[in-house]
Amino acid sequence: TLFRSKTLLTTKYIEMKVLQKFILTAVLLLVFNSYSSQSKEYTELYNSITPKLQETAAIKQKFYGKEFSEFYKYLNNKGLKVIKLSYLSVPSNMKKINVLELNFLNDEQQYYAYKNKFAEPYIYIFLLDEIPQEIRAMVFNTHGFWNEDFAQFLSKLRIEKMEFYGLEGISNRYYTKPR
Repeated sequence: TLFRSKTLLTTKYIEMKVLQKFILTAVLLLVFNSYSSQSKEYTELYNSITPKLQETAAIKQKFYGKEFSEFYKYLNNKGLKVIKLSYLSVPSNMKKINVLELNFLNDEQQYYAYKNKFAEPYIYIFLLDEIPQEIRAMVFNTHGFWNEDFAQFLSKLRIEKMEFYGLEGISNRYYTKPR
């Protein structure tokens, strides 16, 4: 009976080890598949956005001196959906807000790109007109997520110039020369 108990314990021990290895393998496969799926999703998203932004960058001078509403309408017609925005003052010591940053990724996508050192497409729009200070509260209240109120609020502001970033390939995150 002692031999039989030892054999039974040994068998249970082996079964537990096999089960542990099976669970570990399953977890690793799930993690790997999840990463592969996210990578594929981001690559598809990046490859759907950047050609349209590259085309836009090539004709950006067409919008210089024009109202933001005209450029925004063009983006919509191209199927480019603005997801987030922020604002800047250039030079940074000015109180006047005169630069918009338009982003085409949500927070999760931006974090994924950052974490994996992927490029993130975005546009800096330098405006001839000062952006009214109300933009601060609007961005704060929406956490920077774009909505049609922004399109209306910015519609009459005229574009001075634009710089496009993150268009030189998904793995070229640190490319600094704008288009």
